Amino acid sequence: MLKEITIKNFKSINDEVTFSMEADYERVSEMDDHIINVNNNKLLKVASMYGPNGGGKSNILSAIQMIKNLVINNNVRVNYDKRKITCEFCNNDVISMTFFFVTDKYEIGYKFDVKYKITHQDAFDY
Repeated sequence: MLKEITIKNFKSINDEVTFSMEADYERVSEMDDHIINVNNNKLLKVASMYGPNGGGKSNILSAIQMIKNLVINNNVRVNYDKRKITCEFCNNDVISMTFFFVTDKYEIGYKFDVKYKITHQDAFDY
């Protein structure tokens, strides 16, 4: 089960942003039937994101899709509206993402650093 995602320098996300599925008992009173215990981690069954339009909510989903294509297809050459996907507010061209997963037997994290590069074909392929 997904525990946490951290993204940096992707589309409108410049600084590091973390989306966590961990239940926070100290700040929010969660209902017990909305929480599952996996390998001593109290995780939410469902979570939501909220914020203003253009705040980057859909970019988190887009980042997950990009890493899915990298892992499953061993290729990130997917149409991203044919525009640069690194953050335009940052001079760094490396996208960083960290994913943490838990199961009953283990807890594992994956870190991806993806460098975006426009090739001649990408620049003129519409």
